[in-house]
Amino acid sequence: MKPAAQHSKYLSVGKKLFLSYLILLLIPVLAIGYYAYTSSVRSGEEQTSAAVSGTLSQIHDNIAYRMEDIKHISDELYLDQTMQNNLSKYEEGYYSYENMSRYLQPKLTNMLSSMVSNVWLDIYTDNPTVPEVFFARGSEVDPLSAGRDFEIMHMDRLRMLEWYKQLDFPQEIYGQTFVWQQVDNDARFGNISLMRRLINFDEGSKPFGFMRIVTKISDLLQAVDYRKMTDKSVLVVSDWDGNTLFTSAPSTLEATWDSKAAGDEYFVITKPVAGLNWKLSAYIPRSYLKENAVSVRNVYIMMCIMVVAVLILISALFSRYFIRKMTKIIAAIDSFREGDFSKRIHFKSRDEFAQIGDAFNNMGRNMEEMIQNLYVANLQKKEAELEFLQAQINPHFLYNTLSSISRLAKFGQNDKLQKTVFGLAKFYRLSLNDGRILTSITNEVEHCKVYTELQQAKYENRLRVYYEIDPEVLSYTTVKLILQPFIENTLKHAWYGDQINIRITAQKEEQHIAFRIIDDGVGIRPDLLEQIMNPRGVQVGCGIRNVDSRIKLQFGDAYGVSLYSRPGIGTSVTIRIPFYQDPAIMLGA
Repeated sequence: MKPAAQHSKYLSVGKKLFLSYLILLLIPVLAIGYYAYTSSVRSGEEQTSAAVSGTLSQIHDNIAYRMEDIKHISDELYLDQTMQNNLSKYEEGYYSYENMSRYLQPKLTNMLSSMVSNVWLDIYTDNPTVPEVFFARGSEVDPLSAGRDFEIMHMDRLRMLEWYKQLDFPQEIYGQTFVWQQVDNDARFGNISLMRRLINFDEGSKPFGFMRIVTKISDLLQAVDYRKMTDKSVLVVSDWDGNTLFTSAPSTLEATWDSKAAGDEYFVITKPVAGLNWKLSAYIPRSYLKENAVSVRNVYIMMCIMVVAVLILISALFSRYFIRKMTKIIAAIDSFREGDFSKRIHFKSRDEFAQIGDAFNNMGRNMEEMIQNLYVANLQKKEAELEFLQAQINPHFLYNTLSSISRLAKFGQNDKLQKTVFGLAKFYRLSLNDGRILTSITNEVEHCKVYTELQQAKYENRLRVYYEIDPEVLSYTTVKLILQPFIENTLKHAWYGDQINIRITAQKEEQHIAFRIIDDGVGIRPDLLEQIMNPRGVQVGCGIRNVDSRIKLQFGDAYGVSLYSRPGIGTSVTIRIPFYQDPAIMLGA
């Protein structure tokens, strides 16, 4: 028996187990890997942000140090009482000149010399007796181009300047009021100015002048070490209006650098500069962060690949461990399907598979016993039916034959008498067949011939029998007593007039041997023929069913008896058996 066809999308249990183990193991691994990866990337960004923020704080402190140095000079001027007196006290020409040459100029020169940054100092006073010290330079000249120096001028000159008129200076708070701002031509030359009022504390903190200390923005940023940030980062110093004062972008990029547009491609960290309208902005390339993330990702991918490979191996081992046991069960089931109930399953482990194996083995033994018992019971049943059939045939046949013998003896036909007695003995010898179910086709045909010869003793010329036996079929084996019952039925039920003809053939066909018993008798009605061939119908034609059942029991359902009949024309019986040779039968023959 062939196994049932499998579905085209069949997925074995082994693959299902493998996929189940793999999925159950991969989900937590991938989840942990993804969490670790995102955490590391976030941690990397946080570390980079912290490092850059620290660098910006250092840069801010360096700028604040330069600014504090300049503010310290302004504090000395702001708090120096002697200088205040010299600048605000009205003196005659000689005394004013002497104060200027002996105190003010040396004082200012020493102060500027001690400065870290390069500065220019402008002092304005309301005292008209103070001699002015200034350089005749126009607005087109950078005041810091001549180096560190100072000018002392009257306030009238300052009040005439447009930038001073527009200057919104805050209300004076002692020691705290000063302004960092780009005024006049500072922006043009890259300068910035610290501006403070000069106060005369002897006259009730009355302002008497103004100071302006000019320095280069680049000097304030001179100590800025932007290289402490990442190599590819850009430092930008700008005011809050968006005007760029300084950038560390390479010269090839400086002309096209756009801080606003760069925010799309850069991670920006900003820190305001106290005391100035400035902010420090660090632009970290997102590609740099991605490079670090990619390296981290590659490490995790490699780790995940290694873990997945190990998990695949573990899943394969586990699924193989279980599928080997299931394969044994499937092999045993396939053997059962093919009719072999001797297959047994044995497992060394004491688990559910072992219980399944024990239950399967018990089922196999029980089925084997049931089938054997059923086969023996059917065989015994068929043998009993055969014996019953023979018991039905033999007394009637024996009675008729003995009547024929008596008639022959009465008329003194000794030759026919002797021949009939000899045929009767031969008939019973072939019928008994030493108690065996199978016999050779030679014996079966001979048994049929003896039977018809004995019947001709009764019917004489009214019965004509013709044989067409292929010699090649005589070497095969058949179930005994399969031809005689049909000849007997013909003689009982098929007479159509005073004479009947019977033709008996045996020949080899493609896949079997076919016997045919053909008569020209009365035929069988269709309804009666259907009842005869229906095993569940009315018990009609027991002899025919008996022969068909014995052949099927011995050789299988592909073989047996078939009938074809037409009323008034005759009946044709076909008996099919396989090409089978029993060595014991053939040796006995």
